[in-house]
Amino acid sequence: MDKLSALWMNYYRAFRVLKAHFPRVTTGFAMATVLVVSVAALESLPPYFLKKAVDSFSSRDARVLDLGFWFTVAYGVSWSVAQVAFWLKSILSASILSKCSAAFQDAFGDHLGRVSYQVISEIDPGEIDAIMSRGRSAFSSITFTLFWAIVPTIFQIFFAAVIIWNAVDQIMSIYFSAAAIVLLLVTCALVFRSKGAHSRIFSADNALSSFIFERLTAFLDVKINNARVKERHARRRVLDQYADDIYRGNLTLGQIMAAQALCAGLMLTGLTTIAASSARLSLLSTGDFVMLVGYIVAVTMPFTTLASTLTDLTRSSLALRDGLSIFDMPVDDDSGARLLPSSENLVYSLRDVEIVRGTNSIIRHACLSVRRGEVVALVGPSGSGKTSMALLMAGLIQPSRGSVKLMGQDMPDLSFPSIADVIGFVPQNSFVMTGSLRDNLSFGCSVDREDTFLMDICRDLELTELGPPGQSVLDLRLGLNGRSLSGGERQRIALGRALARLPAVLLMDEPTSAIDPERELRIMSRVLGRVETVVLVTHREALLDLVDTVYMLDYGALANVTPATTSGTQGA
Repeated sequence: MDKLSALWMNYYRAFRVLKAHFPRVTTGFAMATVLVVSVAALESLPPYFLKKAVDSFSSRDARVLDLGFWFTVAYGVSWSVAQVAFWLKSILSASILSKCSAAFQDAFGDHLGRVSYQVISEIDPGEIDAIMSRGRSAFSSITFTLFWAIVPTIFQIFFAAVIIWNAVDQIMSIYFSAAAIVLLLVTCALVFRSKGAHSRIFSADNALSSFIFERLTAFLDVKINNARVKERHARRRVLDQYADDIYRGNLTLGQIMAAQALCAGLMLTGLTTIAASSARLSLLSTGDFVMLVGYIVAVTMPFTTLASTLTDLTRSSLALRDGLSIFDMPVDDDSGARLLPSSENLVYSLRDVEIVRGTNSIIRHACLSVRRGEVVALVGPSGSGKTSMALLMAGLIQPSRGSVKLMGQDMPDLSFPSIADVIGFVPQNSFVMTGSLRDNLSFGCSVDREDTFLMDICRDLELTELGPPGQSVLDLRLGLNGRSLSGGERQRIALGRALARLPAVLLMDEPTSAIDPERELRIMSRVLGRVETVVLVTHREALLDLVDTVYMLDYGALANVTPATTSGTQGA
């Protein structure tokens, strides 16, 4: 009962998620369920018409023989209509279920887009992809199993039992119903034992997906390190474990299916033996016997597939549970305070800030001020915490202690969208999406930007050289994830994307590390002319001539090390 209760609670929760993204789901389910029950009723008619035809042909009366002919026609027509209705049901259900899967993927994407950076940065992409892949189809699979597999089977048993009760014998109807119900219960009991097997298979899928995702980005490293042999050994270790786990899981499932098939065979043998004994004793007519065997076979055959379907129900229940866990990931608080317009000269004020990652203190007792119109650089050795400081100032992570104020307001109290409205952030590794340069530059813009505005940015960042003669560079297709672009080109596109949002504050984390020094100085001078307040993480000493204030991060300590000779924008 606990398993059924958990299944129902997860299903109901998933239905609420689905309804928000697919409002017509209830109507679709109702239509499909009515059609499913109608098909079950139609499928119960052919054995009855066959019985009437056989009984009619046993008579010597010409009128009865004529009825036998029409019963035979009715048998063929009812069977044909039932088959056509079955496929119409399949078409309707497939349409509804595909929309359900799409709606779930939409829900996953919507929620993951709001998950806090601290959580999302620790997610294994391969594992989360496997969970979403299974989860988006789990609700559809459960719906199909419960309402469009189990329900029609129950109705088919009910319709057959009613016909047997009225057309043959009440005792035989009770035997038939009892045997079918017992087989259904045994099938359910066996199937619930498959949970461990599905958990093993899911774990194997997750591990393989994680390995594949990691290796998809490692082709260059494998080549330049001549590591194909080691890579082959690593791949085979993972695949051997995967194959073993899948084999063991499927072995358990196969044993369960074999046990269920044996039970179905015992039911078939028992009921047909009872029917044959009754016919031998002349308690049943030939038509009665034919009809009973028809119903016994018609009900027994679905049970062979029902066991597989119910096994999928256990699998889908686990997949749905895992999929719903995505919605348990904490999200940014969009209901926080709005960042109010301010004439405050102090843009950033950090006091006694500490950032802890795990058990390591990355930043300790840091104090930093950034004034309006100021250009500030964060420098320091690799691993000193510069990126963590940039993430903190972007509102993507929270301090373990201390005070962080943005334009006079406590940043932890602000909603993330209000922070993102005024802050542009260029991370070390920026996303380049499949599409045109225009698509990428306007990716973060809440309103469409004019092409003239985007072209000005392209000229400042020297992106116009990417386009072929006679064609607007904005229409240039960048290919899958911008793979054909160089590192410097990707960085310039990332800068352009941030500038297109017209931020009041620009945070940049090593934005020009892949750009040649001469171009770097030209581009950064233009960038600083477009944004009022800038915080720059860099290793490039040449860029320090463009800044007003320099902070050094070393072993978690932050210190103002601005040299007296810094020209900066304020001193210009």
